[in-house]
Amino acid sequence: SFDLPVDLETFQEDDFSLATIEFTAKRIGTSALVFTQVLLSDAAGLDLVADVDVGLIEVLAAQNLDHNVPEPSVLGLLLLGLGFIVSRVSFRRNA
Repeated sequence: SFDLPVDLETFQEDDFSLATIEFTAKRIGTSALVFTQVLLSDAAGLDLVADVDVGLIEVLAAQNLDHNVPEPSVLGLLLLGLGFIVSRVSFRRNA
């Protein structure tokens, strides 16, 4: 930080969230969450000991996840059909 250590200590709340992590889940399930090599320092840049708990991620319900096979659009099928008909008619005229 570019702030002075005295300002950092004065304006820092006693209790705060250091980070918020958001995940996009692919499946419902449970997985361990472990942080290693957590490095923290105080306002003067001196190392702090981090007390990191092992966490758990639990996905209960998948939202906005579409596992269906995508269907071709109606317009695409119409154009494909018309192209086939035109090519068959053109082929018959040239034959």
